[in-house]
Amino acid sequence: MPPEERVASSVGLSLLLIYLSSFLIFLLRLPAAVHGSILLVCAGMTFAVWRDLGRVLKDREVRRLLLGFGVLAIWALALLSLIRNYSGDNWYGDWLEHYQRSLFFLDRLDAGILFQGGYAVPARPPLMNVLCGHFMAVAGRNYAVYQLISTLLSLLIYFPASLLAKHFSRNRRANLCVLVTFLMFNPMVVQNVTYSWTKLLAAFYILAGVYFYLRGWHENKHSWTLMAFTSLSAGIVTHYSAGPYTLFLAIHYLLVVFPSRKARWTELSAIGLVALFVLGTWFGYSISSYGRGTVTSTTSYFEAAEFTAGQNVAKIAANIGDSVVPHLIRGVGVQGFGPGLFWGPIRDAAFKLYQFNLLFGLGSLGSILLVFGLLSMRKESRRERSPERAFWPLFALFCLVVGIAVQGERYDLGLTHITLQPLVLIGITFLAGRFGDWPIGVRWLAWSGLVIDLLFGIALHFGFQCLTFGAHRANPGRWGITSRDLLVGSVWANWELKQKQGLIYLGDLLLPYAWAVESLALGVSVAALAFLARQASNRLAAVDGSGQAARKSEPQSPGARKLRSRKQSRRA
Repeated sequence: MPPEERVASSVGLSLLLIYLSSFLIFLLRLPAAVHGSILLVCAGMTFAVWRDLGRVLKDREVRRLLLGFGVLAIWALALLSLIRNYSGDNWYGDWLEHYQRSLFFLDRLDAGILFQGGYAVPARPPLMNVLCGHFMAVAGRNYAVYQLISTLLSLLIYFPASLLAKHFSRNRRANLCVLVTFLMFNPMVVQNVTYSWTKLLAAFYILAGVYFYLRGWHENKHSWTLMAFTSLSAGIVTHYSAGPYTLFLAIHYLLVVFPSRKARWTELSAIGLVALFVLGTWFGYSISSYGRGTVTSTTSYFEAAEFTAGQNVAKIAANIGDSVVPHLIRGVGVQGFGPGLFWGPIRDAAFKLYQFNLLFGLGSLGSILLVFGLLSMRKESRRERSPERAFWPLFALFCLVVGIAVQGERYDLGLTHITLQPLVLIGITFLAGRFGDWPIGVRWLAWSGLVIDLLFGIALHFGFQCLTFGAHRANPGRWGITSRDLLVGSVWANWELKQKQGLIYLGDLLLPYAWAVESLALGVSVAALAFLARQASNRLAAVDGSGQAARKSEPQSPGARKLRSRKQSRRA
């Protein structure tokens, strides 16, 4: 197994084992101090394999991989440190609900408890909440600590994303720094990384599952396939949005991969047992404790139950259309300008585009770049038949339709942010993986799109989230943002909820050092844009995994080859 794959698989399996151990502590009602023993066991196991770990860390690709994660973490934590109030359209209360859920698994509260929003325990799967509870038992239980843990867990999407970026690149050596930049300046990614909920950790397991499934399929290896469905099972126990992706790969496996396997029944049995074990930890507990509430308490069920069968079909079709066609074109949910209203409507419109629309989820120009990349790749695939030519269109279409269909609500702004985030992330990895193969003009177009996304999807959004109301409002009138601008969307509702709960954010604790945090974020963003500009202007086209220019392997005339061989012989 290549070192980068070993890192991604080790992270996923380690978190799964910690979840299983912590959930057992919850079931057996053991003291919270027992969580410290898990940390000691992990430290002991790390020490036992220290030599192997050292060999992995000596690998140049692994060091680049970890360096990229470090840069991404610095960027995300700097932005998190600026937040003093969550906001954006109607996003309200989820950040509190998942904090309460984490405390539920840590403190073993009453099973009949209702969390923020009136949700019961079985309404959401628990893996990330259990993990947050475990780490809070060791590091502290205040909300600022929870924010840090949630953000770091969400950032793990980088590891399987790096594998997929290399998979999509022409020479399987994608520049990871390009991927880091694409993730840094994607508003959907950044907003979900810093918003304390569970969707991106589920996306981590989904992306890992997809990558390892492709490896197992192409190389006919049982271990990869087993790893894929283990990851997908963990994704379901993290967030139910993993369901459609798991379903598609399961169908594809049974129809395409399973018939060609030699030890097919042994492999299928192993997959079934592992999936049953992982899923059974949650569904076994939930069904035994809550019965039908395991299903009826989920939003997919009780919201869909309000419609007839015909109404549900019409709702699904409308939700699909609204997730693809931007709300500004349809004239839905548009906040108008007025006295004291300028930046508020602009931030509101940008947030809705980046979060709820599938095309803008890739960035302002991401869908255009995706079309260009697919057309370019199609020309290559004509020369070599790839089994993935039919796989990816079917995968995208299935997950789009089924991912929207399982949502119970009718939401006319779109539902990309709930189940389609993994699809968007796969698109981002494709763009990053193909970046080095594009013409200079297209690469500069991508650079320009990221600048637009940085300004309107990230800088403006976090400019709002660092402002508060009343005597505690920071920098009144900054950027011309007025109190009326702050009242657009869910800003006031989230601020009121925060005050009612008496919570202190990380941004509140670091308020005296906000200038340093802003300077850090500015410096990192300028450096990332400068790096990508250098790659965009690279006339040698493709770049390898180290960021060095690599010549395209284009056919040359015999004369050109002779001239080149003479030059090489003279140098020798």
